[in-house]
Amino acid sequence: MPARVPCSCCNQQCEPHQIVTCCVCKQKYKHSCVEISANEVRTLNSSKGYDWTCKDCRSIGRDINDLKALIIDLRNQIKDLKTDNTKNAGSSFSMEDIISEISERERRRNNVIVFNVTEPDQKARSDQNESDKTVVVNLLREAVPDVRLTNIKVMRLGMFCGTKVRPIKVILDSYDSALQVLVNAKKLKSSNTFKHVNIVQDRTKRQMEHYKGIRTELARRHEAGDNNCRIKFINNVPRIVPLN
Repeated sequence: MPARVPCSCCNQQCEPHQIVTCCVCKQKYKHSCVEISANEVRTLNSSKGYDWTCKDCRSIGRDINDLKALIIDLRNQIKDLKTDNTKNAGSSFSMEDIISEISERERRRNNVIVFNVTEPDQKARSDQNESDKTVVVNLLREAVPDVRLTNIKVMRLGMFCGTKVRPIKVILDSYDSALQVLVNAKKLKSSNTFKHVNIVQDRTKRQMEHYKGIRTELARRHEAGDNNCRIKFINNVPRIVPLN
């Protein structure tokens, strides 16, 4: 009689035909503990072409993929910063400057900045944050109906000034959510309620300086008669590229 096998989840001693083994960590689980049917267990155990991965290992796998994507993104940012450093002969960036800049960009990657949302007057500012949050949620839902707005945070930037509307920094739960908003923000231009609103990424000072330089260069080219070019964001970095 085959020896019974303990389940790594419930510790129950099980018959071998009730057990499924994770192909990564090799932990053994009773099929009912991991919501697998008896038929599926038989298929997994009888075929060498099928592998099963437990929930913890799947989660680790997703984390590894996210980490790989982050490493690639950081590698591109380092390359771009080094390129900027080469172009700017009058200034130099140390490795500490580069690391600090990357860290700052990483801190801001889940954020977007919203412009032209009407600001209450001084008397009504006590509940302004909740009012701003309601407006921001509504406009984001209109631009991206399925965007995740879990634990969203909003705050006005700068000191209150009755003659100027301050922008709103919006902190989302993930970079994917922020990217969704940025990609779809242009849809608000056809909105009757929010067509005056503008949404941009939360850029660092160096990013803003670089973007300003790119826009200046584009304007110079247009003035010189070269209208076959535009600004395109490649790996989240603005570049001047041909129209076609």
